[in-house]
Amino acid sequence: MTGREKNLPLMQVWINDYIAANYHLDIESHGAFFGILIHTWKRCGKPFAVDGEELRQVLRINREKQWQRIKRKISHLFDTSQGTFRSPMLENMWQKAIERSEQSSRAANKRWANQRKNPDTEDATASNEHCQPELESEQELDSDQELKLKQILNPEPLNKRDVRQSLQFNEFGYGSVKK
Repeated sequence: MTGREKNLPLMQVWINDYIAANYHLDIESHGAFFGILIHTWKRCGKPFAVDGEELRQVLRINREKQWQRIKRKISHLFDTSQGTFRSPMLENMWQKAIERSEQSSRAANKRWANQRKNPDTEDATASNEHCQPELESEQELDSDQELKLKQILNPEPLNKRDVRQSLQFNEFGYGSVKK
């Protein structure tokens, strides 16, 4: 796999294909198989050794007999000819993810280079004042709805004493609002 130095946090899983390919596995073997895939992804695509202790530790499989049983059930899903749990499917996904990442990086660099050339172009970021509706202080409030809106947009700070006085507590110490 190329691009092993790059850490990619997202691994696509096509659920229907995954289930179809692994439907025969019991829950223990399924968990081990998926665990190998995600931990291999996290290791930037570097496969685990078939007989290594590291993989057992990552999968939290303590007993050797249990590991041998799981390994027999999932080995056919990997290419183990080089002594590792190599997954051609995962390598293909990794390569595509690297290509998408590099393409996105090139596009972002091009965008920022163009923006440096043309400083009149502004970011499309909204400030807080663009997100808040304006209420003029002199404006007359005509209805209860407008008063409620003003209270929501400009709430008065509460102090702890006011909150405690508005609560009543039952014998278990749970509070509820006084009526």
